[in-house]
Amino acid sequence: MRVMSRDFTTKEKVILLILIIFLIGFGYYQFIDVPVRESLAAAEAETANLQAEITAVNARIATLERMQNEISDINASGRSSYMASYNNSKAELKLLNDVLRAATQYSVSFANVTRNGD
Repeated sequence: MRVMSRDFTTKEKVILLILIIFLIGFGYYQFIDVPVRESLAAAEAETANLQAEITAVNARIATLERMQNEISDINASGRSSYMASYNNSKAELKLLNDVLRAATQYSVSFANVTRNGD
């Protein structure tokens, strides 16, 4: 059984060839070109994000190195200091009395210093 009873004319062959070329071009654009361009755009955005992250990390590293150098300089010069505990009421009272004693005859004292009723 024959599907078509006649051959295509030259005009029909040219139209079919143009249609096939158009379909191949559209398929290439839709299934190859567009996904590749989207992947490239996503990769460029990721690269920009990573560059920003690298810049932030480098700034943090520079800050930490500067802080470490300051600590090393302080330790090397012997100017290190001591920070007392949070509830250091005796030393605080002594400091207040020393400061205020120079101005006039003040004496500051607190009995049973507590924090929030503890």
